[in-house]
Amino acid sequence: MPAKRNRCVWSCLLVLLGAVSTGFTFVEKQPGVITVFTNQERGLVNKKVFGNNVAGYDPSTYEQSREEYCGFSDFGGGLWDPELNRPVSEVLALMKEAGVSVLRFPGGCGTHHYDWKKTIGKDRSEFRFGLDEFLTVAREMGAESIITLSYFTGNAQTQADLVEYLNTPDDGSNPNGGADWAAVRAENGHPEPYGVRYFEIGNEVWHGDHRGIAKVTAKDYAEKYLTYYAALKAVDPDIQIGVVLFDKSWDHEVLGIIQDKLDFAIVHFYFSAGWAGKDLTNQDPKHVFADTLKEPERYQDRIRRKLMSLREAAGRDIPLAFTEYNTAFTQNEPLPYRHTLGSALVNAEIVKVLMNPENNILLANYWDALSRFWGMVYYSGSVDQNSLYNHYTKRPSFYVYQLYHHHFGDVLLKSTVSKQQADLSVNSSKNIDGDKVYIFVVNRNVTKAFESFVELEDFIPLEKVDAWTLDGTRVDALNEDGQEQVSVSHKTMNMQDGKFLLTFKPHSLTVLEFKRKN
Repeated sequence: MPAKRNRCVWSCLLVLLGAVSTGFTFVEKQPGVITVFTNQERGLVNKKVFGNNVAGYDPSTYEQSREEYCGFSDFGGGLWDPELNRPVSEVLALMKEAGVSVLRFPGGCGTHHYDWKKTIGKDRSEFRFGLDEFLTVAREMGAESIITLSYFTGNAQTQADLVEYLNTPDDGSNPNGGADWAAVRAENGHPEPYGVRYFEIGNEVWHGDHRGIAKVTAKDYAEKYLTYYAALKAVDPDIQIGVVLFDKSWDHEVLGIIQDKLDFAIVHFYFSAGWAGKDLTNQDPKHVFADTLKEPERYQDRIRRKLMSLREAAGRDIPLAFTEYNTAFTQNEPLPYRHTLGSALVNAEIVKVLMNPENNILLANYWDALSRFWGMVYYSGSVDQNSLYNHYTKRPSFYVYQLYHHHFGDVLLKSTVSKQQADLSVNSSKNIDGDKVYIFVVNRNVTKAFESFVELEDFIPLEKVDAWTLDGTRVDALNEDGQEQVSVSHKTMNMQDGKFLLTFKPHSLTVLEFKRKN
């Protein structure tokens, strides 16, 4: 007979901290059960889903004022000190704290007219946060780099020169002809190749360049993409090149032309369950997030369809790169929903989807690291030399990545939740040694708390259990302009009589860490 499985079921009451906006929280009377199967592994945790974006582009794409010009091009949005020629130490520490693993540059639609050759060399009066400065930041952050190449500025030769500058040895080989770009790199202070592996051809090019080009057809993009692909691979065949996907029609035509000439496919998605751009002044935030918190899970079907299309076109499995994602709330009134607790929980749900091994995700980049409008971190005042070392504010989404960085393991585990508590979304893992188990639980219900027993199969824990909770008084709570309404609390609890029962607050993220009993 097979040996009977060891099962440890424990429970202890996790006291609810803080009030909810109604003054009353409904708790389901019948406790549910969260089960983690510690011997049923789903695959390794892909740490490259913890990427981010930094801005260093030509701001004439959007901005007019000299102040904004300096902010983006000279200071990297606040990440770089051009006077001291080094990263801003406080921001660098925050990015490490959030576990940023892949850094994307030069940033979104600002890539359209980015001429990389203007951003290198000494004595630059503009673009003082240029290509080498970005790569310095990435190296000191311990992050891998992904470079977005301009579709509208330069040509295949221009971008092949960039690959030569970044990746070829300074040995006189000069594989792309013309200027010896490896020698130029060495003259600029970096004799050794940077070894950048990931390149994407263009950014959301279907909508034009925000100047004179209103639209790019799928056919034009695919044909130009192939010239880039061939030129870049000729310089360094080991690099990975990504193609831009969009909707079903675009994908079908582009993939039909390029076929197997790609290493990964690029997807951008901003989640809002249809609320993007709408007037939210008279909307109940609970209603807005009740819809939006379930949207990432529903996106699974779209991912599967894209993977299938890629397999049919290329004749092999092609991974996806989500080089931009976030919630899609661009409104500032009645408040910036993109910076609320609710949006942080949505991003936690996106991370769970991106980690799913069945989705074949190569890497992913949150939009973005540091800016007033989108950043997971921001600082007050204008972007200039005097304000670089001001107080930095951690927005709610920052804490999601901080918790994942410090309290999640290396191997994904199978988990189940009672049917009556389907609003509890669970992501679980263990470390390589198997002596720690981690559980992330998002309560997607914005009004109801749930009590649940936790079952760990084939794992007997110590009596002390650590718990971290990300929450706030309301689902639309903010940390803007001194309003520190969202934070992480920590408790160490003891099991009682070998059991453990938790109450998961509405609109909250709870992280549990268990250590094996010797």
